[in-house]
Amino acid sequence: MLAALNLLPEQVVLTIVGSGSDESRLRALAAPLGSRVRFETNATDEERNLWYAAADMCVVPSRDGGTDVEGFGIVFLEAAQAGLPVVAGMGGGVEEAVLDGQTGTLVDGTRPQQIAVAIHRYIEDQELRSEHGQAGKVRVAQLFQWHDRWELFKQTLSL
Repeated sequence: MLAALNLLPEQVVLTIVGSGSDESRLRALAAPLGSRVRFETNATDEERNLWYAAADMCVVPSRDGGTDVEGFGIVFLEAAQAGLPVVAGMGGGVEEAVLDGQTGTLVDGTRPQQIAVAIHRYIEDQELRSEHGQAGKVRVAQLFQWHDRWELFKQTLSL
């Protein structure tokens, strides 16, 4: 994502919300980008939701790395619930969470040019951005509510 940011207009800013084992490496890679990258590592759930509300899109270009595979990605559902279109890396369970061309855009997470093109498309096409964001929001409301999942799980256990 950081390499893709270099390919986008200077007014495009990336906010990374959360922390993890890769944080120091990401900070080092982001240093040359200065104020275009912001880290919010101690955000509460409420603050995280405010960041979603302030965003134009959610970009998580995950990629498979041997045994390190995105299982599903709750982040994609959180973003969709906030009405955001998603640019996501293909692989693992991502394709179950993000419907390419409907709730977001799937890209090869190892190709900065492809990531940048998808982001730029959403920047330029506000109608598409809104359409994909709303489709994601509806999909989450219809298919990914905890009470529904619990009922399916209970049915599975009783088989």
